[in-house]
Amino acid sequence: MTLEARIRNYAVKTGFMFSIAAALLPCEGCHMIRPVKNGDSAVTAAQETRFEELYARWQTAINVPAIQLSSSTGRYIRCKPFADMEAMGETALPYMMRKIKEGDASGWKESQFFLWHAVKTISGVDLSGGGIAGEQEIARKYIVWWDDRNK
Repeated sequence: MTLEARIRNYAVKTGFMFSIAAALLPCEGCHMIRPVKNGDSAVTAAQETRFEELYARWQTAINVPAIQLSSSTGRYIRCKPFADMEAMGETALPYMMRKIKEGDASGWKESQFFLWHAVKTISGVDLSGGGIAGEQEIARKYIVWWDDRNK
């Protein structure tokens, strides 16, 4: 198994960010450290895999009657899988926004709208307005913000 494959496996198993681990890989044919490009498909694939694993864990954690019947937002967002998704930082934003958009299009079947809390924490952008807007309405504001940002 190559060094790159071992690092990738370690990153996926432990949750260590592959982009950091990949930065330590030598270039082919030399002993120099190669820079990781943002568009590196291996890095992107590993990050997306990690996000999807954490998202699935979050779905499992929140899909229990005690949480589903609760009106407390905190019960959805104050759990380890949600914190782990937030901990991925900016690399998780495209995946979070994709989930929010999918939820808006499909009728919020997986409580994706709660991801706006993580987007707010990571981006530092607060679109909640301090008013009485609902969770889904705020999530839609983040969709508009994201689309405007990425034109």
